[in-house]
Amino acid sequence: MTILQLQLRKRLSEKNLSVRALEAKAGLSFGIVQKLMTGERKNPGAKILINLSQALECSVDELLTGNPSISPSPSSSSKPQHPWNAQLYRDAQKSVEFSLEKQDLSLSAEKIVEIIWAIYTFSLSKTPPCIDPLFVDWLFTRD
Repeated sequence: MTILQLQLRKRLSEKNLSVRALEAKAGLSFGIVQKLMTGERKNPGAKILINLSQALECSVDELLTGNPSISPSPSSSSKPQHPWNAQLYRDAQKSVEFSLEKQDLSLSAEKIVEIIWAIYTFSLSKTPPCIDPLFVDWLFTRD
């Protein structure tokens, strides 16, 4: 079972939501969450992950890694802090700008910031910290 599957099960239980209720709350088509939970669908894209994270009130990073994460909002000061790496954040931002142009996508500022943050926090787990182009492509090439 993947971390995403475990996180979906855990958070559905915590929020006392059904799969269908989560799909509705996240604005997703019928069956998407069920397919993710059974492993029939393995690679959700950025839009799906962002919608799920917003509906479940967590970050994309938390869904993908299971690790508590912070959001860029000031209200999350009680959560663990990630180390700041200005160059890595700029690199994450540039990778998102490039992918948005390449895919000709138009997303809200909130979704763009969330994607940048997901890439940044994922990149911090690399040794040395760096942007993983495969992860960025994966985020942008899935539904």
